[in-house]
Amino acid sequence: MRASTWQNVQNYYNWYVRGSALGKTKIKDIKRIQLVCYYKQIQKEKNLAYTTIAAVNSLLYNALQEAVYNNMLLANPCIDIMKEIPRTEVKKEALSREESKVLIEFLELETRYHVYLPIVKLMLITGMRWGEINGLTWLDVTEDYISVNHGINYRNRGNGAHEYYIDKPKTSNGIR
Repeated sequence: MRASTWQNVQNYYNWYVRGSALGKTKIKDIKRIQLVCYYKQIQKEKNLAYTTIAAVNSLLYNALQEAVYNNMLLANPCIDIMKEIPRTEVKKEALSREESKVLIEFLELETRYHVYLPIVKLMLITGMRWGEINGLTWLDVTEDYISVNHGINYRNRGNGAHEYYIDKPKTSNGIR
């Protein structure tokens, strides 16, 4: 498992399971109906997207599958549970040309934000993400193209320690 994936698993557990009623339930007492109710509750209360609930379910599925393998549970209550959760997709839209123009004009007018102007322009023109832009080196840039083959990620190391690290994109589609 990639370091960034492991960090995400830990974050999702800490944010959505640890400290909750579900997180305090003994493994042997976890029931499917309890999971469905909990997923619907946090989806509504925390305004979570379906994909976030699916990520929480994935980490719980893996943990509870280990409990099945170790004869702590007869069956995994997470199996096929996501069909019980309503899909709530957040529609993402790129900035329109007019919105992009307003943003650039604002950055040009407000001197305290001038430092962000080249980065924002590069993001708008290329569609690159913040971590991809921050990970760029001169070796990634030629006269004809920009090579995106790594980015800078941020990781919470625990006990107040944090670090930035360079990592490859999660999939081959991220390399361009």
